[in-house]
Amino acid sequence: MGIFSFVKDNIKKSEAAVVIQNILEMGLNMGLVTEDPAMKANQIISNAWDEKSHLLSGEYSKRPNKYSFAAFSLSLELDKTNVDDYEFTGIQMALGQLINYIHNDKTSLSYSDIDIELMEKAINTFVAKAEEFESSNDPLLKELNSALDKGMKTEADSLNPKYFKNSEKVYHSYEAWYEDYKKGAGQTNSSLKTKNDLNLIDLMDDSGLKKAYKDLIDPIKLGRYFGETFDPSEMKVG
Repeated sequence: MGIFSFVKDNIKKSEAAVVIQNILEMGLNMGLVTEDPAMKANQIISNAWDEKSHLLSGEYSKRPNKYSFAAFSLSLELDKTNVDDYEFTGIQMALGQLINYIHNDKTSLSYSDIDIELMEKAINTFVAKAEEFESSNDPLLKELNSALDKGMKTEADSLNPKYFKNSEKVYHSYEAWYEDYKKGAGQTNSSLKTKNDLNLIDLMDDSGLKKAYKDLIDPIKLGRYFGETFDPSEMKVG
């Protein structure tokens, strides 16, 4: 291996590790991650490189970009993590958040054949482990799952619409309304702030939010209310 290739390998690994670290820091704020995000991210990347360097180094094709590299590495970590391990939920959250981000990525970042292949593997692993998690009868997992469901669904129907009506701003799209909703939530709950284009709310069921948008609910007020009532500590166990 030439010195140039070695340096490029380390640059690519560092870029992917930063992507994972940023997401794990969100999990740390929620109590879903207990290890140092930077150390855990580097460990995940190192393990993935040891296992699948032929896919990640560009040995047989183009090098993957940092997002598919990170997602595939997270999927390898998730695949070997038992659903009854406490860290499982944190890894699952991180991979789900990253898959969602990539799916909605509007940047000019290109995705080659190897990126698509790695993403398909990551998604397949995420779905398989999610199904395994759902089928588990472990009471601890049931409690965790219940807490996640509570935190990841906003039902506008349960709120007093009069309090949230009459937004002074006119919204011409749900996307613009949704961005202000996230801003409002971040104002009252630091764990719901957007960081490096990543936000925990993007993992949540937004069916209630779409109804709130149609009902002309003020997104800032609604977001602030959700931030006030969303308690990350409820996801902690033990």
